[in-house]
Amino acid sequence: MGYCRFYHKKHSLKDQVIFEKISNEPKKAIFINEEEKAKCTQRNDIYPETEWHKLLYHVDVETVYIQGKLKEYKILKVCDEVNELYVFFSRR
Repeated sequence: MGYCRFYHKKHSLKDQVIFEKISNEPKKAIFINEEEKAKCTQRNDIYPETEWHKLLYHVDVETVYIQGKLKEYKILKVCDEVNELYVFFSRR
């Protein structure tokens, strides 16, 4: 489980995600189903003033390595979305 940030579809890194605790490089995100993907790519009710791609998401993730190199993340479940400031201040 970890926090990640998804890139907006208009961004050159669309369909990619960063898990800072795993790697600072964006990698391809594969969702286990469309329902989980929709949770990360649509407006949310908790932070209606914040665009979806500016939130952090708490997800269950599986890492996919090929020949010892991280290639992609498989998003198994989206637990919730959080405002970045909330995460920052809750770590203190």
